[in-house]
Amino acid sequence: MTIEAVHGGALNPRVGRFIGERYRIERLIGRGGMSTVFAATDTALGRSVALKLFSGTNRGDFDRQSAEIGVLAGLSHPGLVTLYDAFESEDGEGVIVLEYVDGPDLRQRLRQGPLAPAAVRLMGRSIADALAYVHALGIVHRDVTPANILLPGERTHGSLPVAKLTDFGIARIIDSTRQTSEGSVIGTAHYLSPEQAIGADVGPASDVYSLGLVMLESMTGERAFPGTGIEALAARLHRPPAIPDSIPDAWRDIIADCVAREPGDRPAADDLLRRLRRLGRVTAGSSAPTAESVTSSACEAAAAMAASPVEPSLTIERAIAVDPVVSTAESRRVRLRGRDEYRGTPRRGRRALALYTAVGVMVAALSVGLPLLLTAQPTAPVEAVVPDYPVVDGILGYHLELLQRLVAP
Repeated sequence: MTIEAVHGGALNPRVGRFIGERYRIERLIGRGGMSTVFAATDTALGRSVALKLFSGTNRGDFDRQSAEIGVLAGLSHPGLVTLYDAFESEDGEGVIVLEYVDGPDLRQRLRQGPLAPAAVRLMGRSIADALAYVHALGIVHRDVTPANILLPGERTHGSLPVAKLTDFGIARIIDSTRQTSEGSVIGTAHYLSPEQAIGADVGPASDVYSLGLVMLESMTGERAFPGTGIEALAARLHRPPAIPDSIPDAWRDIIADCVAREPGDRPAADDLLRRLRRLGRVTAGSSAPTAESVTSSACEAAAAMAASPVEPSLTIERAIAVDPVVSTAESRRVRLRGRDEYRGTPRRGRRALALYTAVGVMVAALSVGLPLLLTAQPTAPVEAVVPDYPVVDGILGYHLELLQRLVAP
């Protein structure tokens, strides 16, 4: 481990420098093959952002792609990392300004081991929802991988989702003409669809294939197509990914459909989203968690987090506690947004509704009954009849006497 890694990138020479006259670099987050990511502060708006600096870009790339950048910056969905800005720095580097997500990516989480099926369902549902949104706008991600799925560090009531997809269209923004030419490949080799591997036309079904591989890896802890990039590309052209027998049957069907060889045989992202929601309802109905299992899971999660170098890496497991399907006694009041998931108004809303209903009934009763009372003809007084109660001695008799007085006319 390097000194820079130990200190979270604080010793990086760029720390403290300004990019674009308003973004102050705070620390290094990570490096990739063509970019470096920094946590930064937008001094103009006083908010934390993530800066992605690209090396090897040509001057004018961002100007030529200004229309596409505008489309991507206009995307608004809780399952997407928002693109705030894109420009070229004074040094000629391409700069992408993104929403800052405080949490690890799925690749870091999987280094600790596979996820439980319930956690995979939550993650897959979040990403499928985001993909359905962008596919409806005619946008294809092309690089759905664990490294591009971020896990927010905190998740509270109403804070969808448990996972966020990042790097939408970034590969096409950077020198789009060179990278999207005929026969070129955009994406990470281990998660490419077969059509991407041969440089064919790519559509929304390609993202569903990649998400299927990500969900399979999340459940097994191993890549479906291991080896070098070339080996992984060649393997998917000759065989489908192997789905272990340990995967539950319902999951096997979903994953197998997602990684079908032909794009037309794969479900659309919104269909996948509905299947994952139904899967959650079936799972909850067949195996509701007990108090003992919830306590055991919480203890295991706490122990794993204490031993892990990535503190917020068990976000997905914690998110299960507030999922509307996989819930505990203390979490059933917490609901996620979504038409299929909505199970009634919150308790406070129900109380208010009941109060307003009672008031409405009283007003209606008064509006009808009061005129009748005012116009009613007087009648002869009715003689009250006092019932003959039995005499009971002792403390019971005392209480019965009090009750008689309360009901006496």
